[in-house]
Amino acid sequence: MDKMKKSEGFRGQILHMIPRPILDRECLHPLMQSLYISDIGWYPKARHHYRKRVKGADENILIVCVAGRGLFEVEGHTGQLEAGQALLIPRGVPHRYEADGQEPWSIHWIHFKGNDAGLYVRLLPDGEFRLPLAPACIDGLKSSFHAATSAIADATSQSNILYLAQLCHHLLGLVFFHNRAYSPTLRAPASHDLQPTVTYIMEHCAEPLTRNALARHTGLSIAHFSLLFHRQTGVSPMQFLIQQRMRLACRLMDTTSFTIREIAIKAGYDDPYYFSRLFSKTIGHSPREYRTMRKG
Repeated sequence: MDKMKKSEGFRGQILHMIPRPILDRECLHPLMQSLYISDIGWYPKARHHYRKRVKGADENILIVCVAGRGLFEVEGHTGQLEAGQALLIPRGVPHRYEADGQEPWSIHWIHFKGNDAGLYVRLLPDGEFRLPLAPACIDGLKSSFHAATSAIADATSQSNILYLAQLCHHLLGLVFFHNRAYSPTLRAPASHDLQPTVTYIMEHCAEPLTRNALARHTGLSIAHFSLLFHRQTGVSPMQFLIQQRMRLACRLMDTTSFTIREIAIKAGYDDPYYFSRLFSKTIGHSPREYRTMRKG
């Protein structure tokens, strides 16, 4: 390897590894078995950073690039990792990565293992190891990485190691499920962000919204809109609308003395009997039963 290239030793870096005897003991804890962090780091402006593992690593690796850029090769697939992207390298897979010579990257990274780790790896599209990150997702990741590096500094404490395990779930949850730039159900970057439409439905659910009108609002065909909406939310546009109307109805029942008929109208239904049937199907109780239930 070029003498200029190095795996660590960058000004301002943070690097922590849980001692393996401690990790081997604590990973038997039930709250550690699904997912846990073994190593964590922050390499700012990591000029000459280089890593090559011909047999892969014993853990999965998540790298989040927040500035600059770098190059990577994972299982024969090459590419460039830029600011606003994450790289997920599965355990046991040959790989190498290095900072760009002109604009070296600043990266947060973790090594993680556990029974559920492979489930996240399988969310990646075939042959792809990069994920785009929305700005809000990056902000959340920075905060979580800061919390993790603070906790791992005292990695001899079982409570801190367990806390790190929960943060691992949170970090991967942010990347895959709270990231408007990526849709894991689509198994590829989201080609059309429907979050503004989702927000509009939530704020205007009592209005007479139709699938056709919503599709026109997005500039998509009805079929394409319905397909993308289901892939990005898990339900159809009309199912989502019903869910929001029932949430509104529940809130009105909990906080007002309106009659069921009045609540039905305020939730967007002229027919109180049809509303009651939908409410029972969605909530699992009739409106009258729901109103008499003790909550909280």
